[in-house]
Amino acid sequence: TLNPFYLFNFAGGTRTLQGVLHKYVGLGFIANDPTMMGGLAWPQYTSQHSQLADYTRYYGNTYIVEESSIGYLETEFDYGETVGLTWLNDTMSEMNVITGNITGDAATGWLYKGDPIVITIAIRNDDPARWAIGDYVGAQIEAMGFEFDPFYGDMAATLSGLVNVDADTTGGNWNMYTGGWVSTELSRDEGFWFLYFHTSVWAAGIPAFTYLDVPSEFYDAAYDLATLAFGSFAGRDDLYEICLPPHMGFGMFYLVSSKGFSPLRTTVDLAADKSGGIYGSWLWALTAHFVDSVGDPVFGGHLRVAQHDMLVEPWNQVDGSNAVYDMFPIRATGDEGHLPDTRDGLRQPARITNAEVTVTTDLPAIKTNDWVTLDFATPITAPNEAWRAWNWTTQTPFTVADALAKPGAEWGLDTAVCDRYSVVYYPDEIWLHPWHDGSIMTYADFLYYWIINYDRGLGEIGNPMFDAAHALELGAEELGTTLGVIYTVNPPEAGVGLKVEVWSDLWEFDAERMCDDYFPNYDQGTGPWHPISLGVLAERGGSMAFGEVKAQPLALGWINFLNRDIQQSELLDIMDDIIALDTGDYLDATVPYFEFIEAEYAAQSWGSTFADEVGPRMSNLSDFVDTQNHMWVGCGPYYLDDFNFALNWVTLKAFEAYPDALDKWFFLLD
Repeated sequence: TLNPFYLFNFAGGTRTLQGVLHKYVGLGFIANDPTMMGGLAWPQYTSQHSQLADYTRYYGNTYIVEESSIGYLETEFDYGETVGLTWLNDTMSEMNVITGNITGDAATGWLYKGDPIVITIAIRNDDPARWAIGDYVGAQIEAMGFEFDPFYGDMAATLSGLVNVDADTTGGNWNMYTGGWVSTELSRDEGFWFLYFHTSVWAAGIPAFTYLDVPSEFYDAAYDLATLAFGSFAGRDDLYEICLPPHMGFGMFYLVSSKGFSPLRTTVDLAADKSGGIYGSWLWALTAHFVDSVGDPVFGGHLRVAQHDMLVEPWNQVDGSNAVYDMFPIRATGDEGHLPDTRDGLRQPARITNAEVTVTTDLPAIKTNDWVTLDFATPITAPNEAWRAWNWTTQTPFTVADALAKPGAEWGLDTAVCDRYSVVYYPDEIWLHPWHDGSIMTYADFLYYWIINYDRGLGEIGNPMFDAAHALELGAEELGTTLGVIYTVNPPEAGVGLKVEVWSDLWEFDAERMCDDYFPNYDQGTGPWHPISLGVLAERGGSMAFGEVKAQPLALGWINFLNRDIQQSELLDIMDDIIALDTGDYLDATVPYFEFIEAEYAAQSWGSTFADEVGPRMSNLSDFVDTQNHMWVGCGPYYLDDFNFALNWVTLKAFEAYPDALDKWFFLLD
């Protein structure tokens, strides 16, 4: 049969079937229909959010040509079946030129080799709005002359249908999903959405999207916008002019932007994010509290939270569930070097105390808050000794000097000159910061965070940790922008426990957002090195994997630190094997990255050996599992106490050892 995935992502300009669908669907109708969004939405014609700055900047022809403007595109794609029918005929004619096998029309039905063309939609039936939208879009697809084949399920079931597909991931197992996206912090730059939602880079989490083939001019411009590879607003305008017209023709596309709200009792207060609301807020757990009749804080008590869904996908900090319903409790269990201000999207220091940022002269960067300094200099050059990437064969870092010596390598560099240098400072107290299992944060937690990011993205041939989906992200992000990093433990500056220096080509408009903290907060949660090391050993052994795509064909699948069955049993067996070893028997094969970290402890004069740390850490984890019956260890204000997969609930409890004052973040409520 014809591959409808290719059909829907045919990169033939704006008038693809996605564009045709916009003409047929009627976005205003969806936004206002009482059975769908009930007026609680805006029609959305591009990936630029209508309530944020870039939408306003590019709505008209002040900065870009009229034909590329959002206002023009909204008019172009507004509801109109007559025009849509013309577009449909033109698009199907182009497809027929390519395949030579398409016949029919909207009235009689479109055929490929004499058989109907079927469009399959995965429809969330746990959300009434998505269910109604999915059925309505399906009806419009039928009006366009295609057959509509829905499959229904909750979030977990439909996502499973998208990911667990045949080896030929372009085989047309599905074509659309009634998805959603929550920007969990107020975005001050919307330019990166082109790369993330309309190319293979971010959408690689869904296998079929790894096959997206977009025009090179669009990809290059989208990449440059995401990495801020421009020196002025005028240069940025030129890239937007390229990306806006075609971008809704491939990858993900939008129908509405929700005017969502969250009901809240008058006896409860917390910091809701201006973009992400309550369930997208990074700081809800640090600000949630009861209030008395005059609004004064009342600490303690039991807070009940209702969500649409829970425990949607496996929890592992490295590359686990990205569902907003899972991330809501996950964020309560974690911490960061700095956190996004819920009011304006800038960053505020959490575990770090202060930062310094230097950017290339004439870049349009500013600073707002006093905890960061901003300077300008030219040139900015990464030193030879800075770590560039992880060499999985030697289990040591590639340095900037190594990268300059091999510019043609995947991790190579043509130059050490870059656009930005940042320094963040952690206080001495960082080495007293407690993990939920009784362990104390150490240098190894930071090292694991850096190593695993690169170990999973390099060494396609032979590296058991290599994950092709992660490699796409790494190439577009860290490898494409970060030249090098240097850690210094207990530097001479008074009161400083850790200094992290980063040289990068990725700059932003705000200094507060250019402070790379390298805190062990992975893509999907904060975690210590010791439970994560067990996952590394399991992935090296080929039984399970951190990433969803890589995990599909493996015997035990996607690592879930909440799994109380065979997965956890295997991880605990690995842990017991480590506990049984003498410290002198530790090797990379028994404790991942052991030899490098041991050498780093000595070089940094850490004060103890890494070998001395391994046994107590594993014993702490063993005791924690005995008590909690799971392996999810964080360091945030709450710990995961209990959960139930069948009934979809979790219980979080206050972590009494968390060091911050209860009202530290209440300034966000003013």
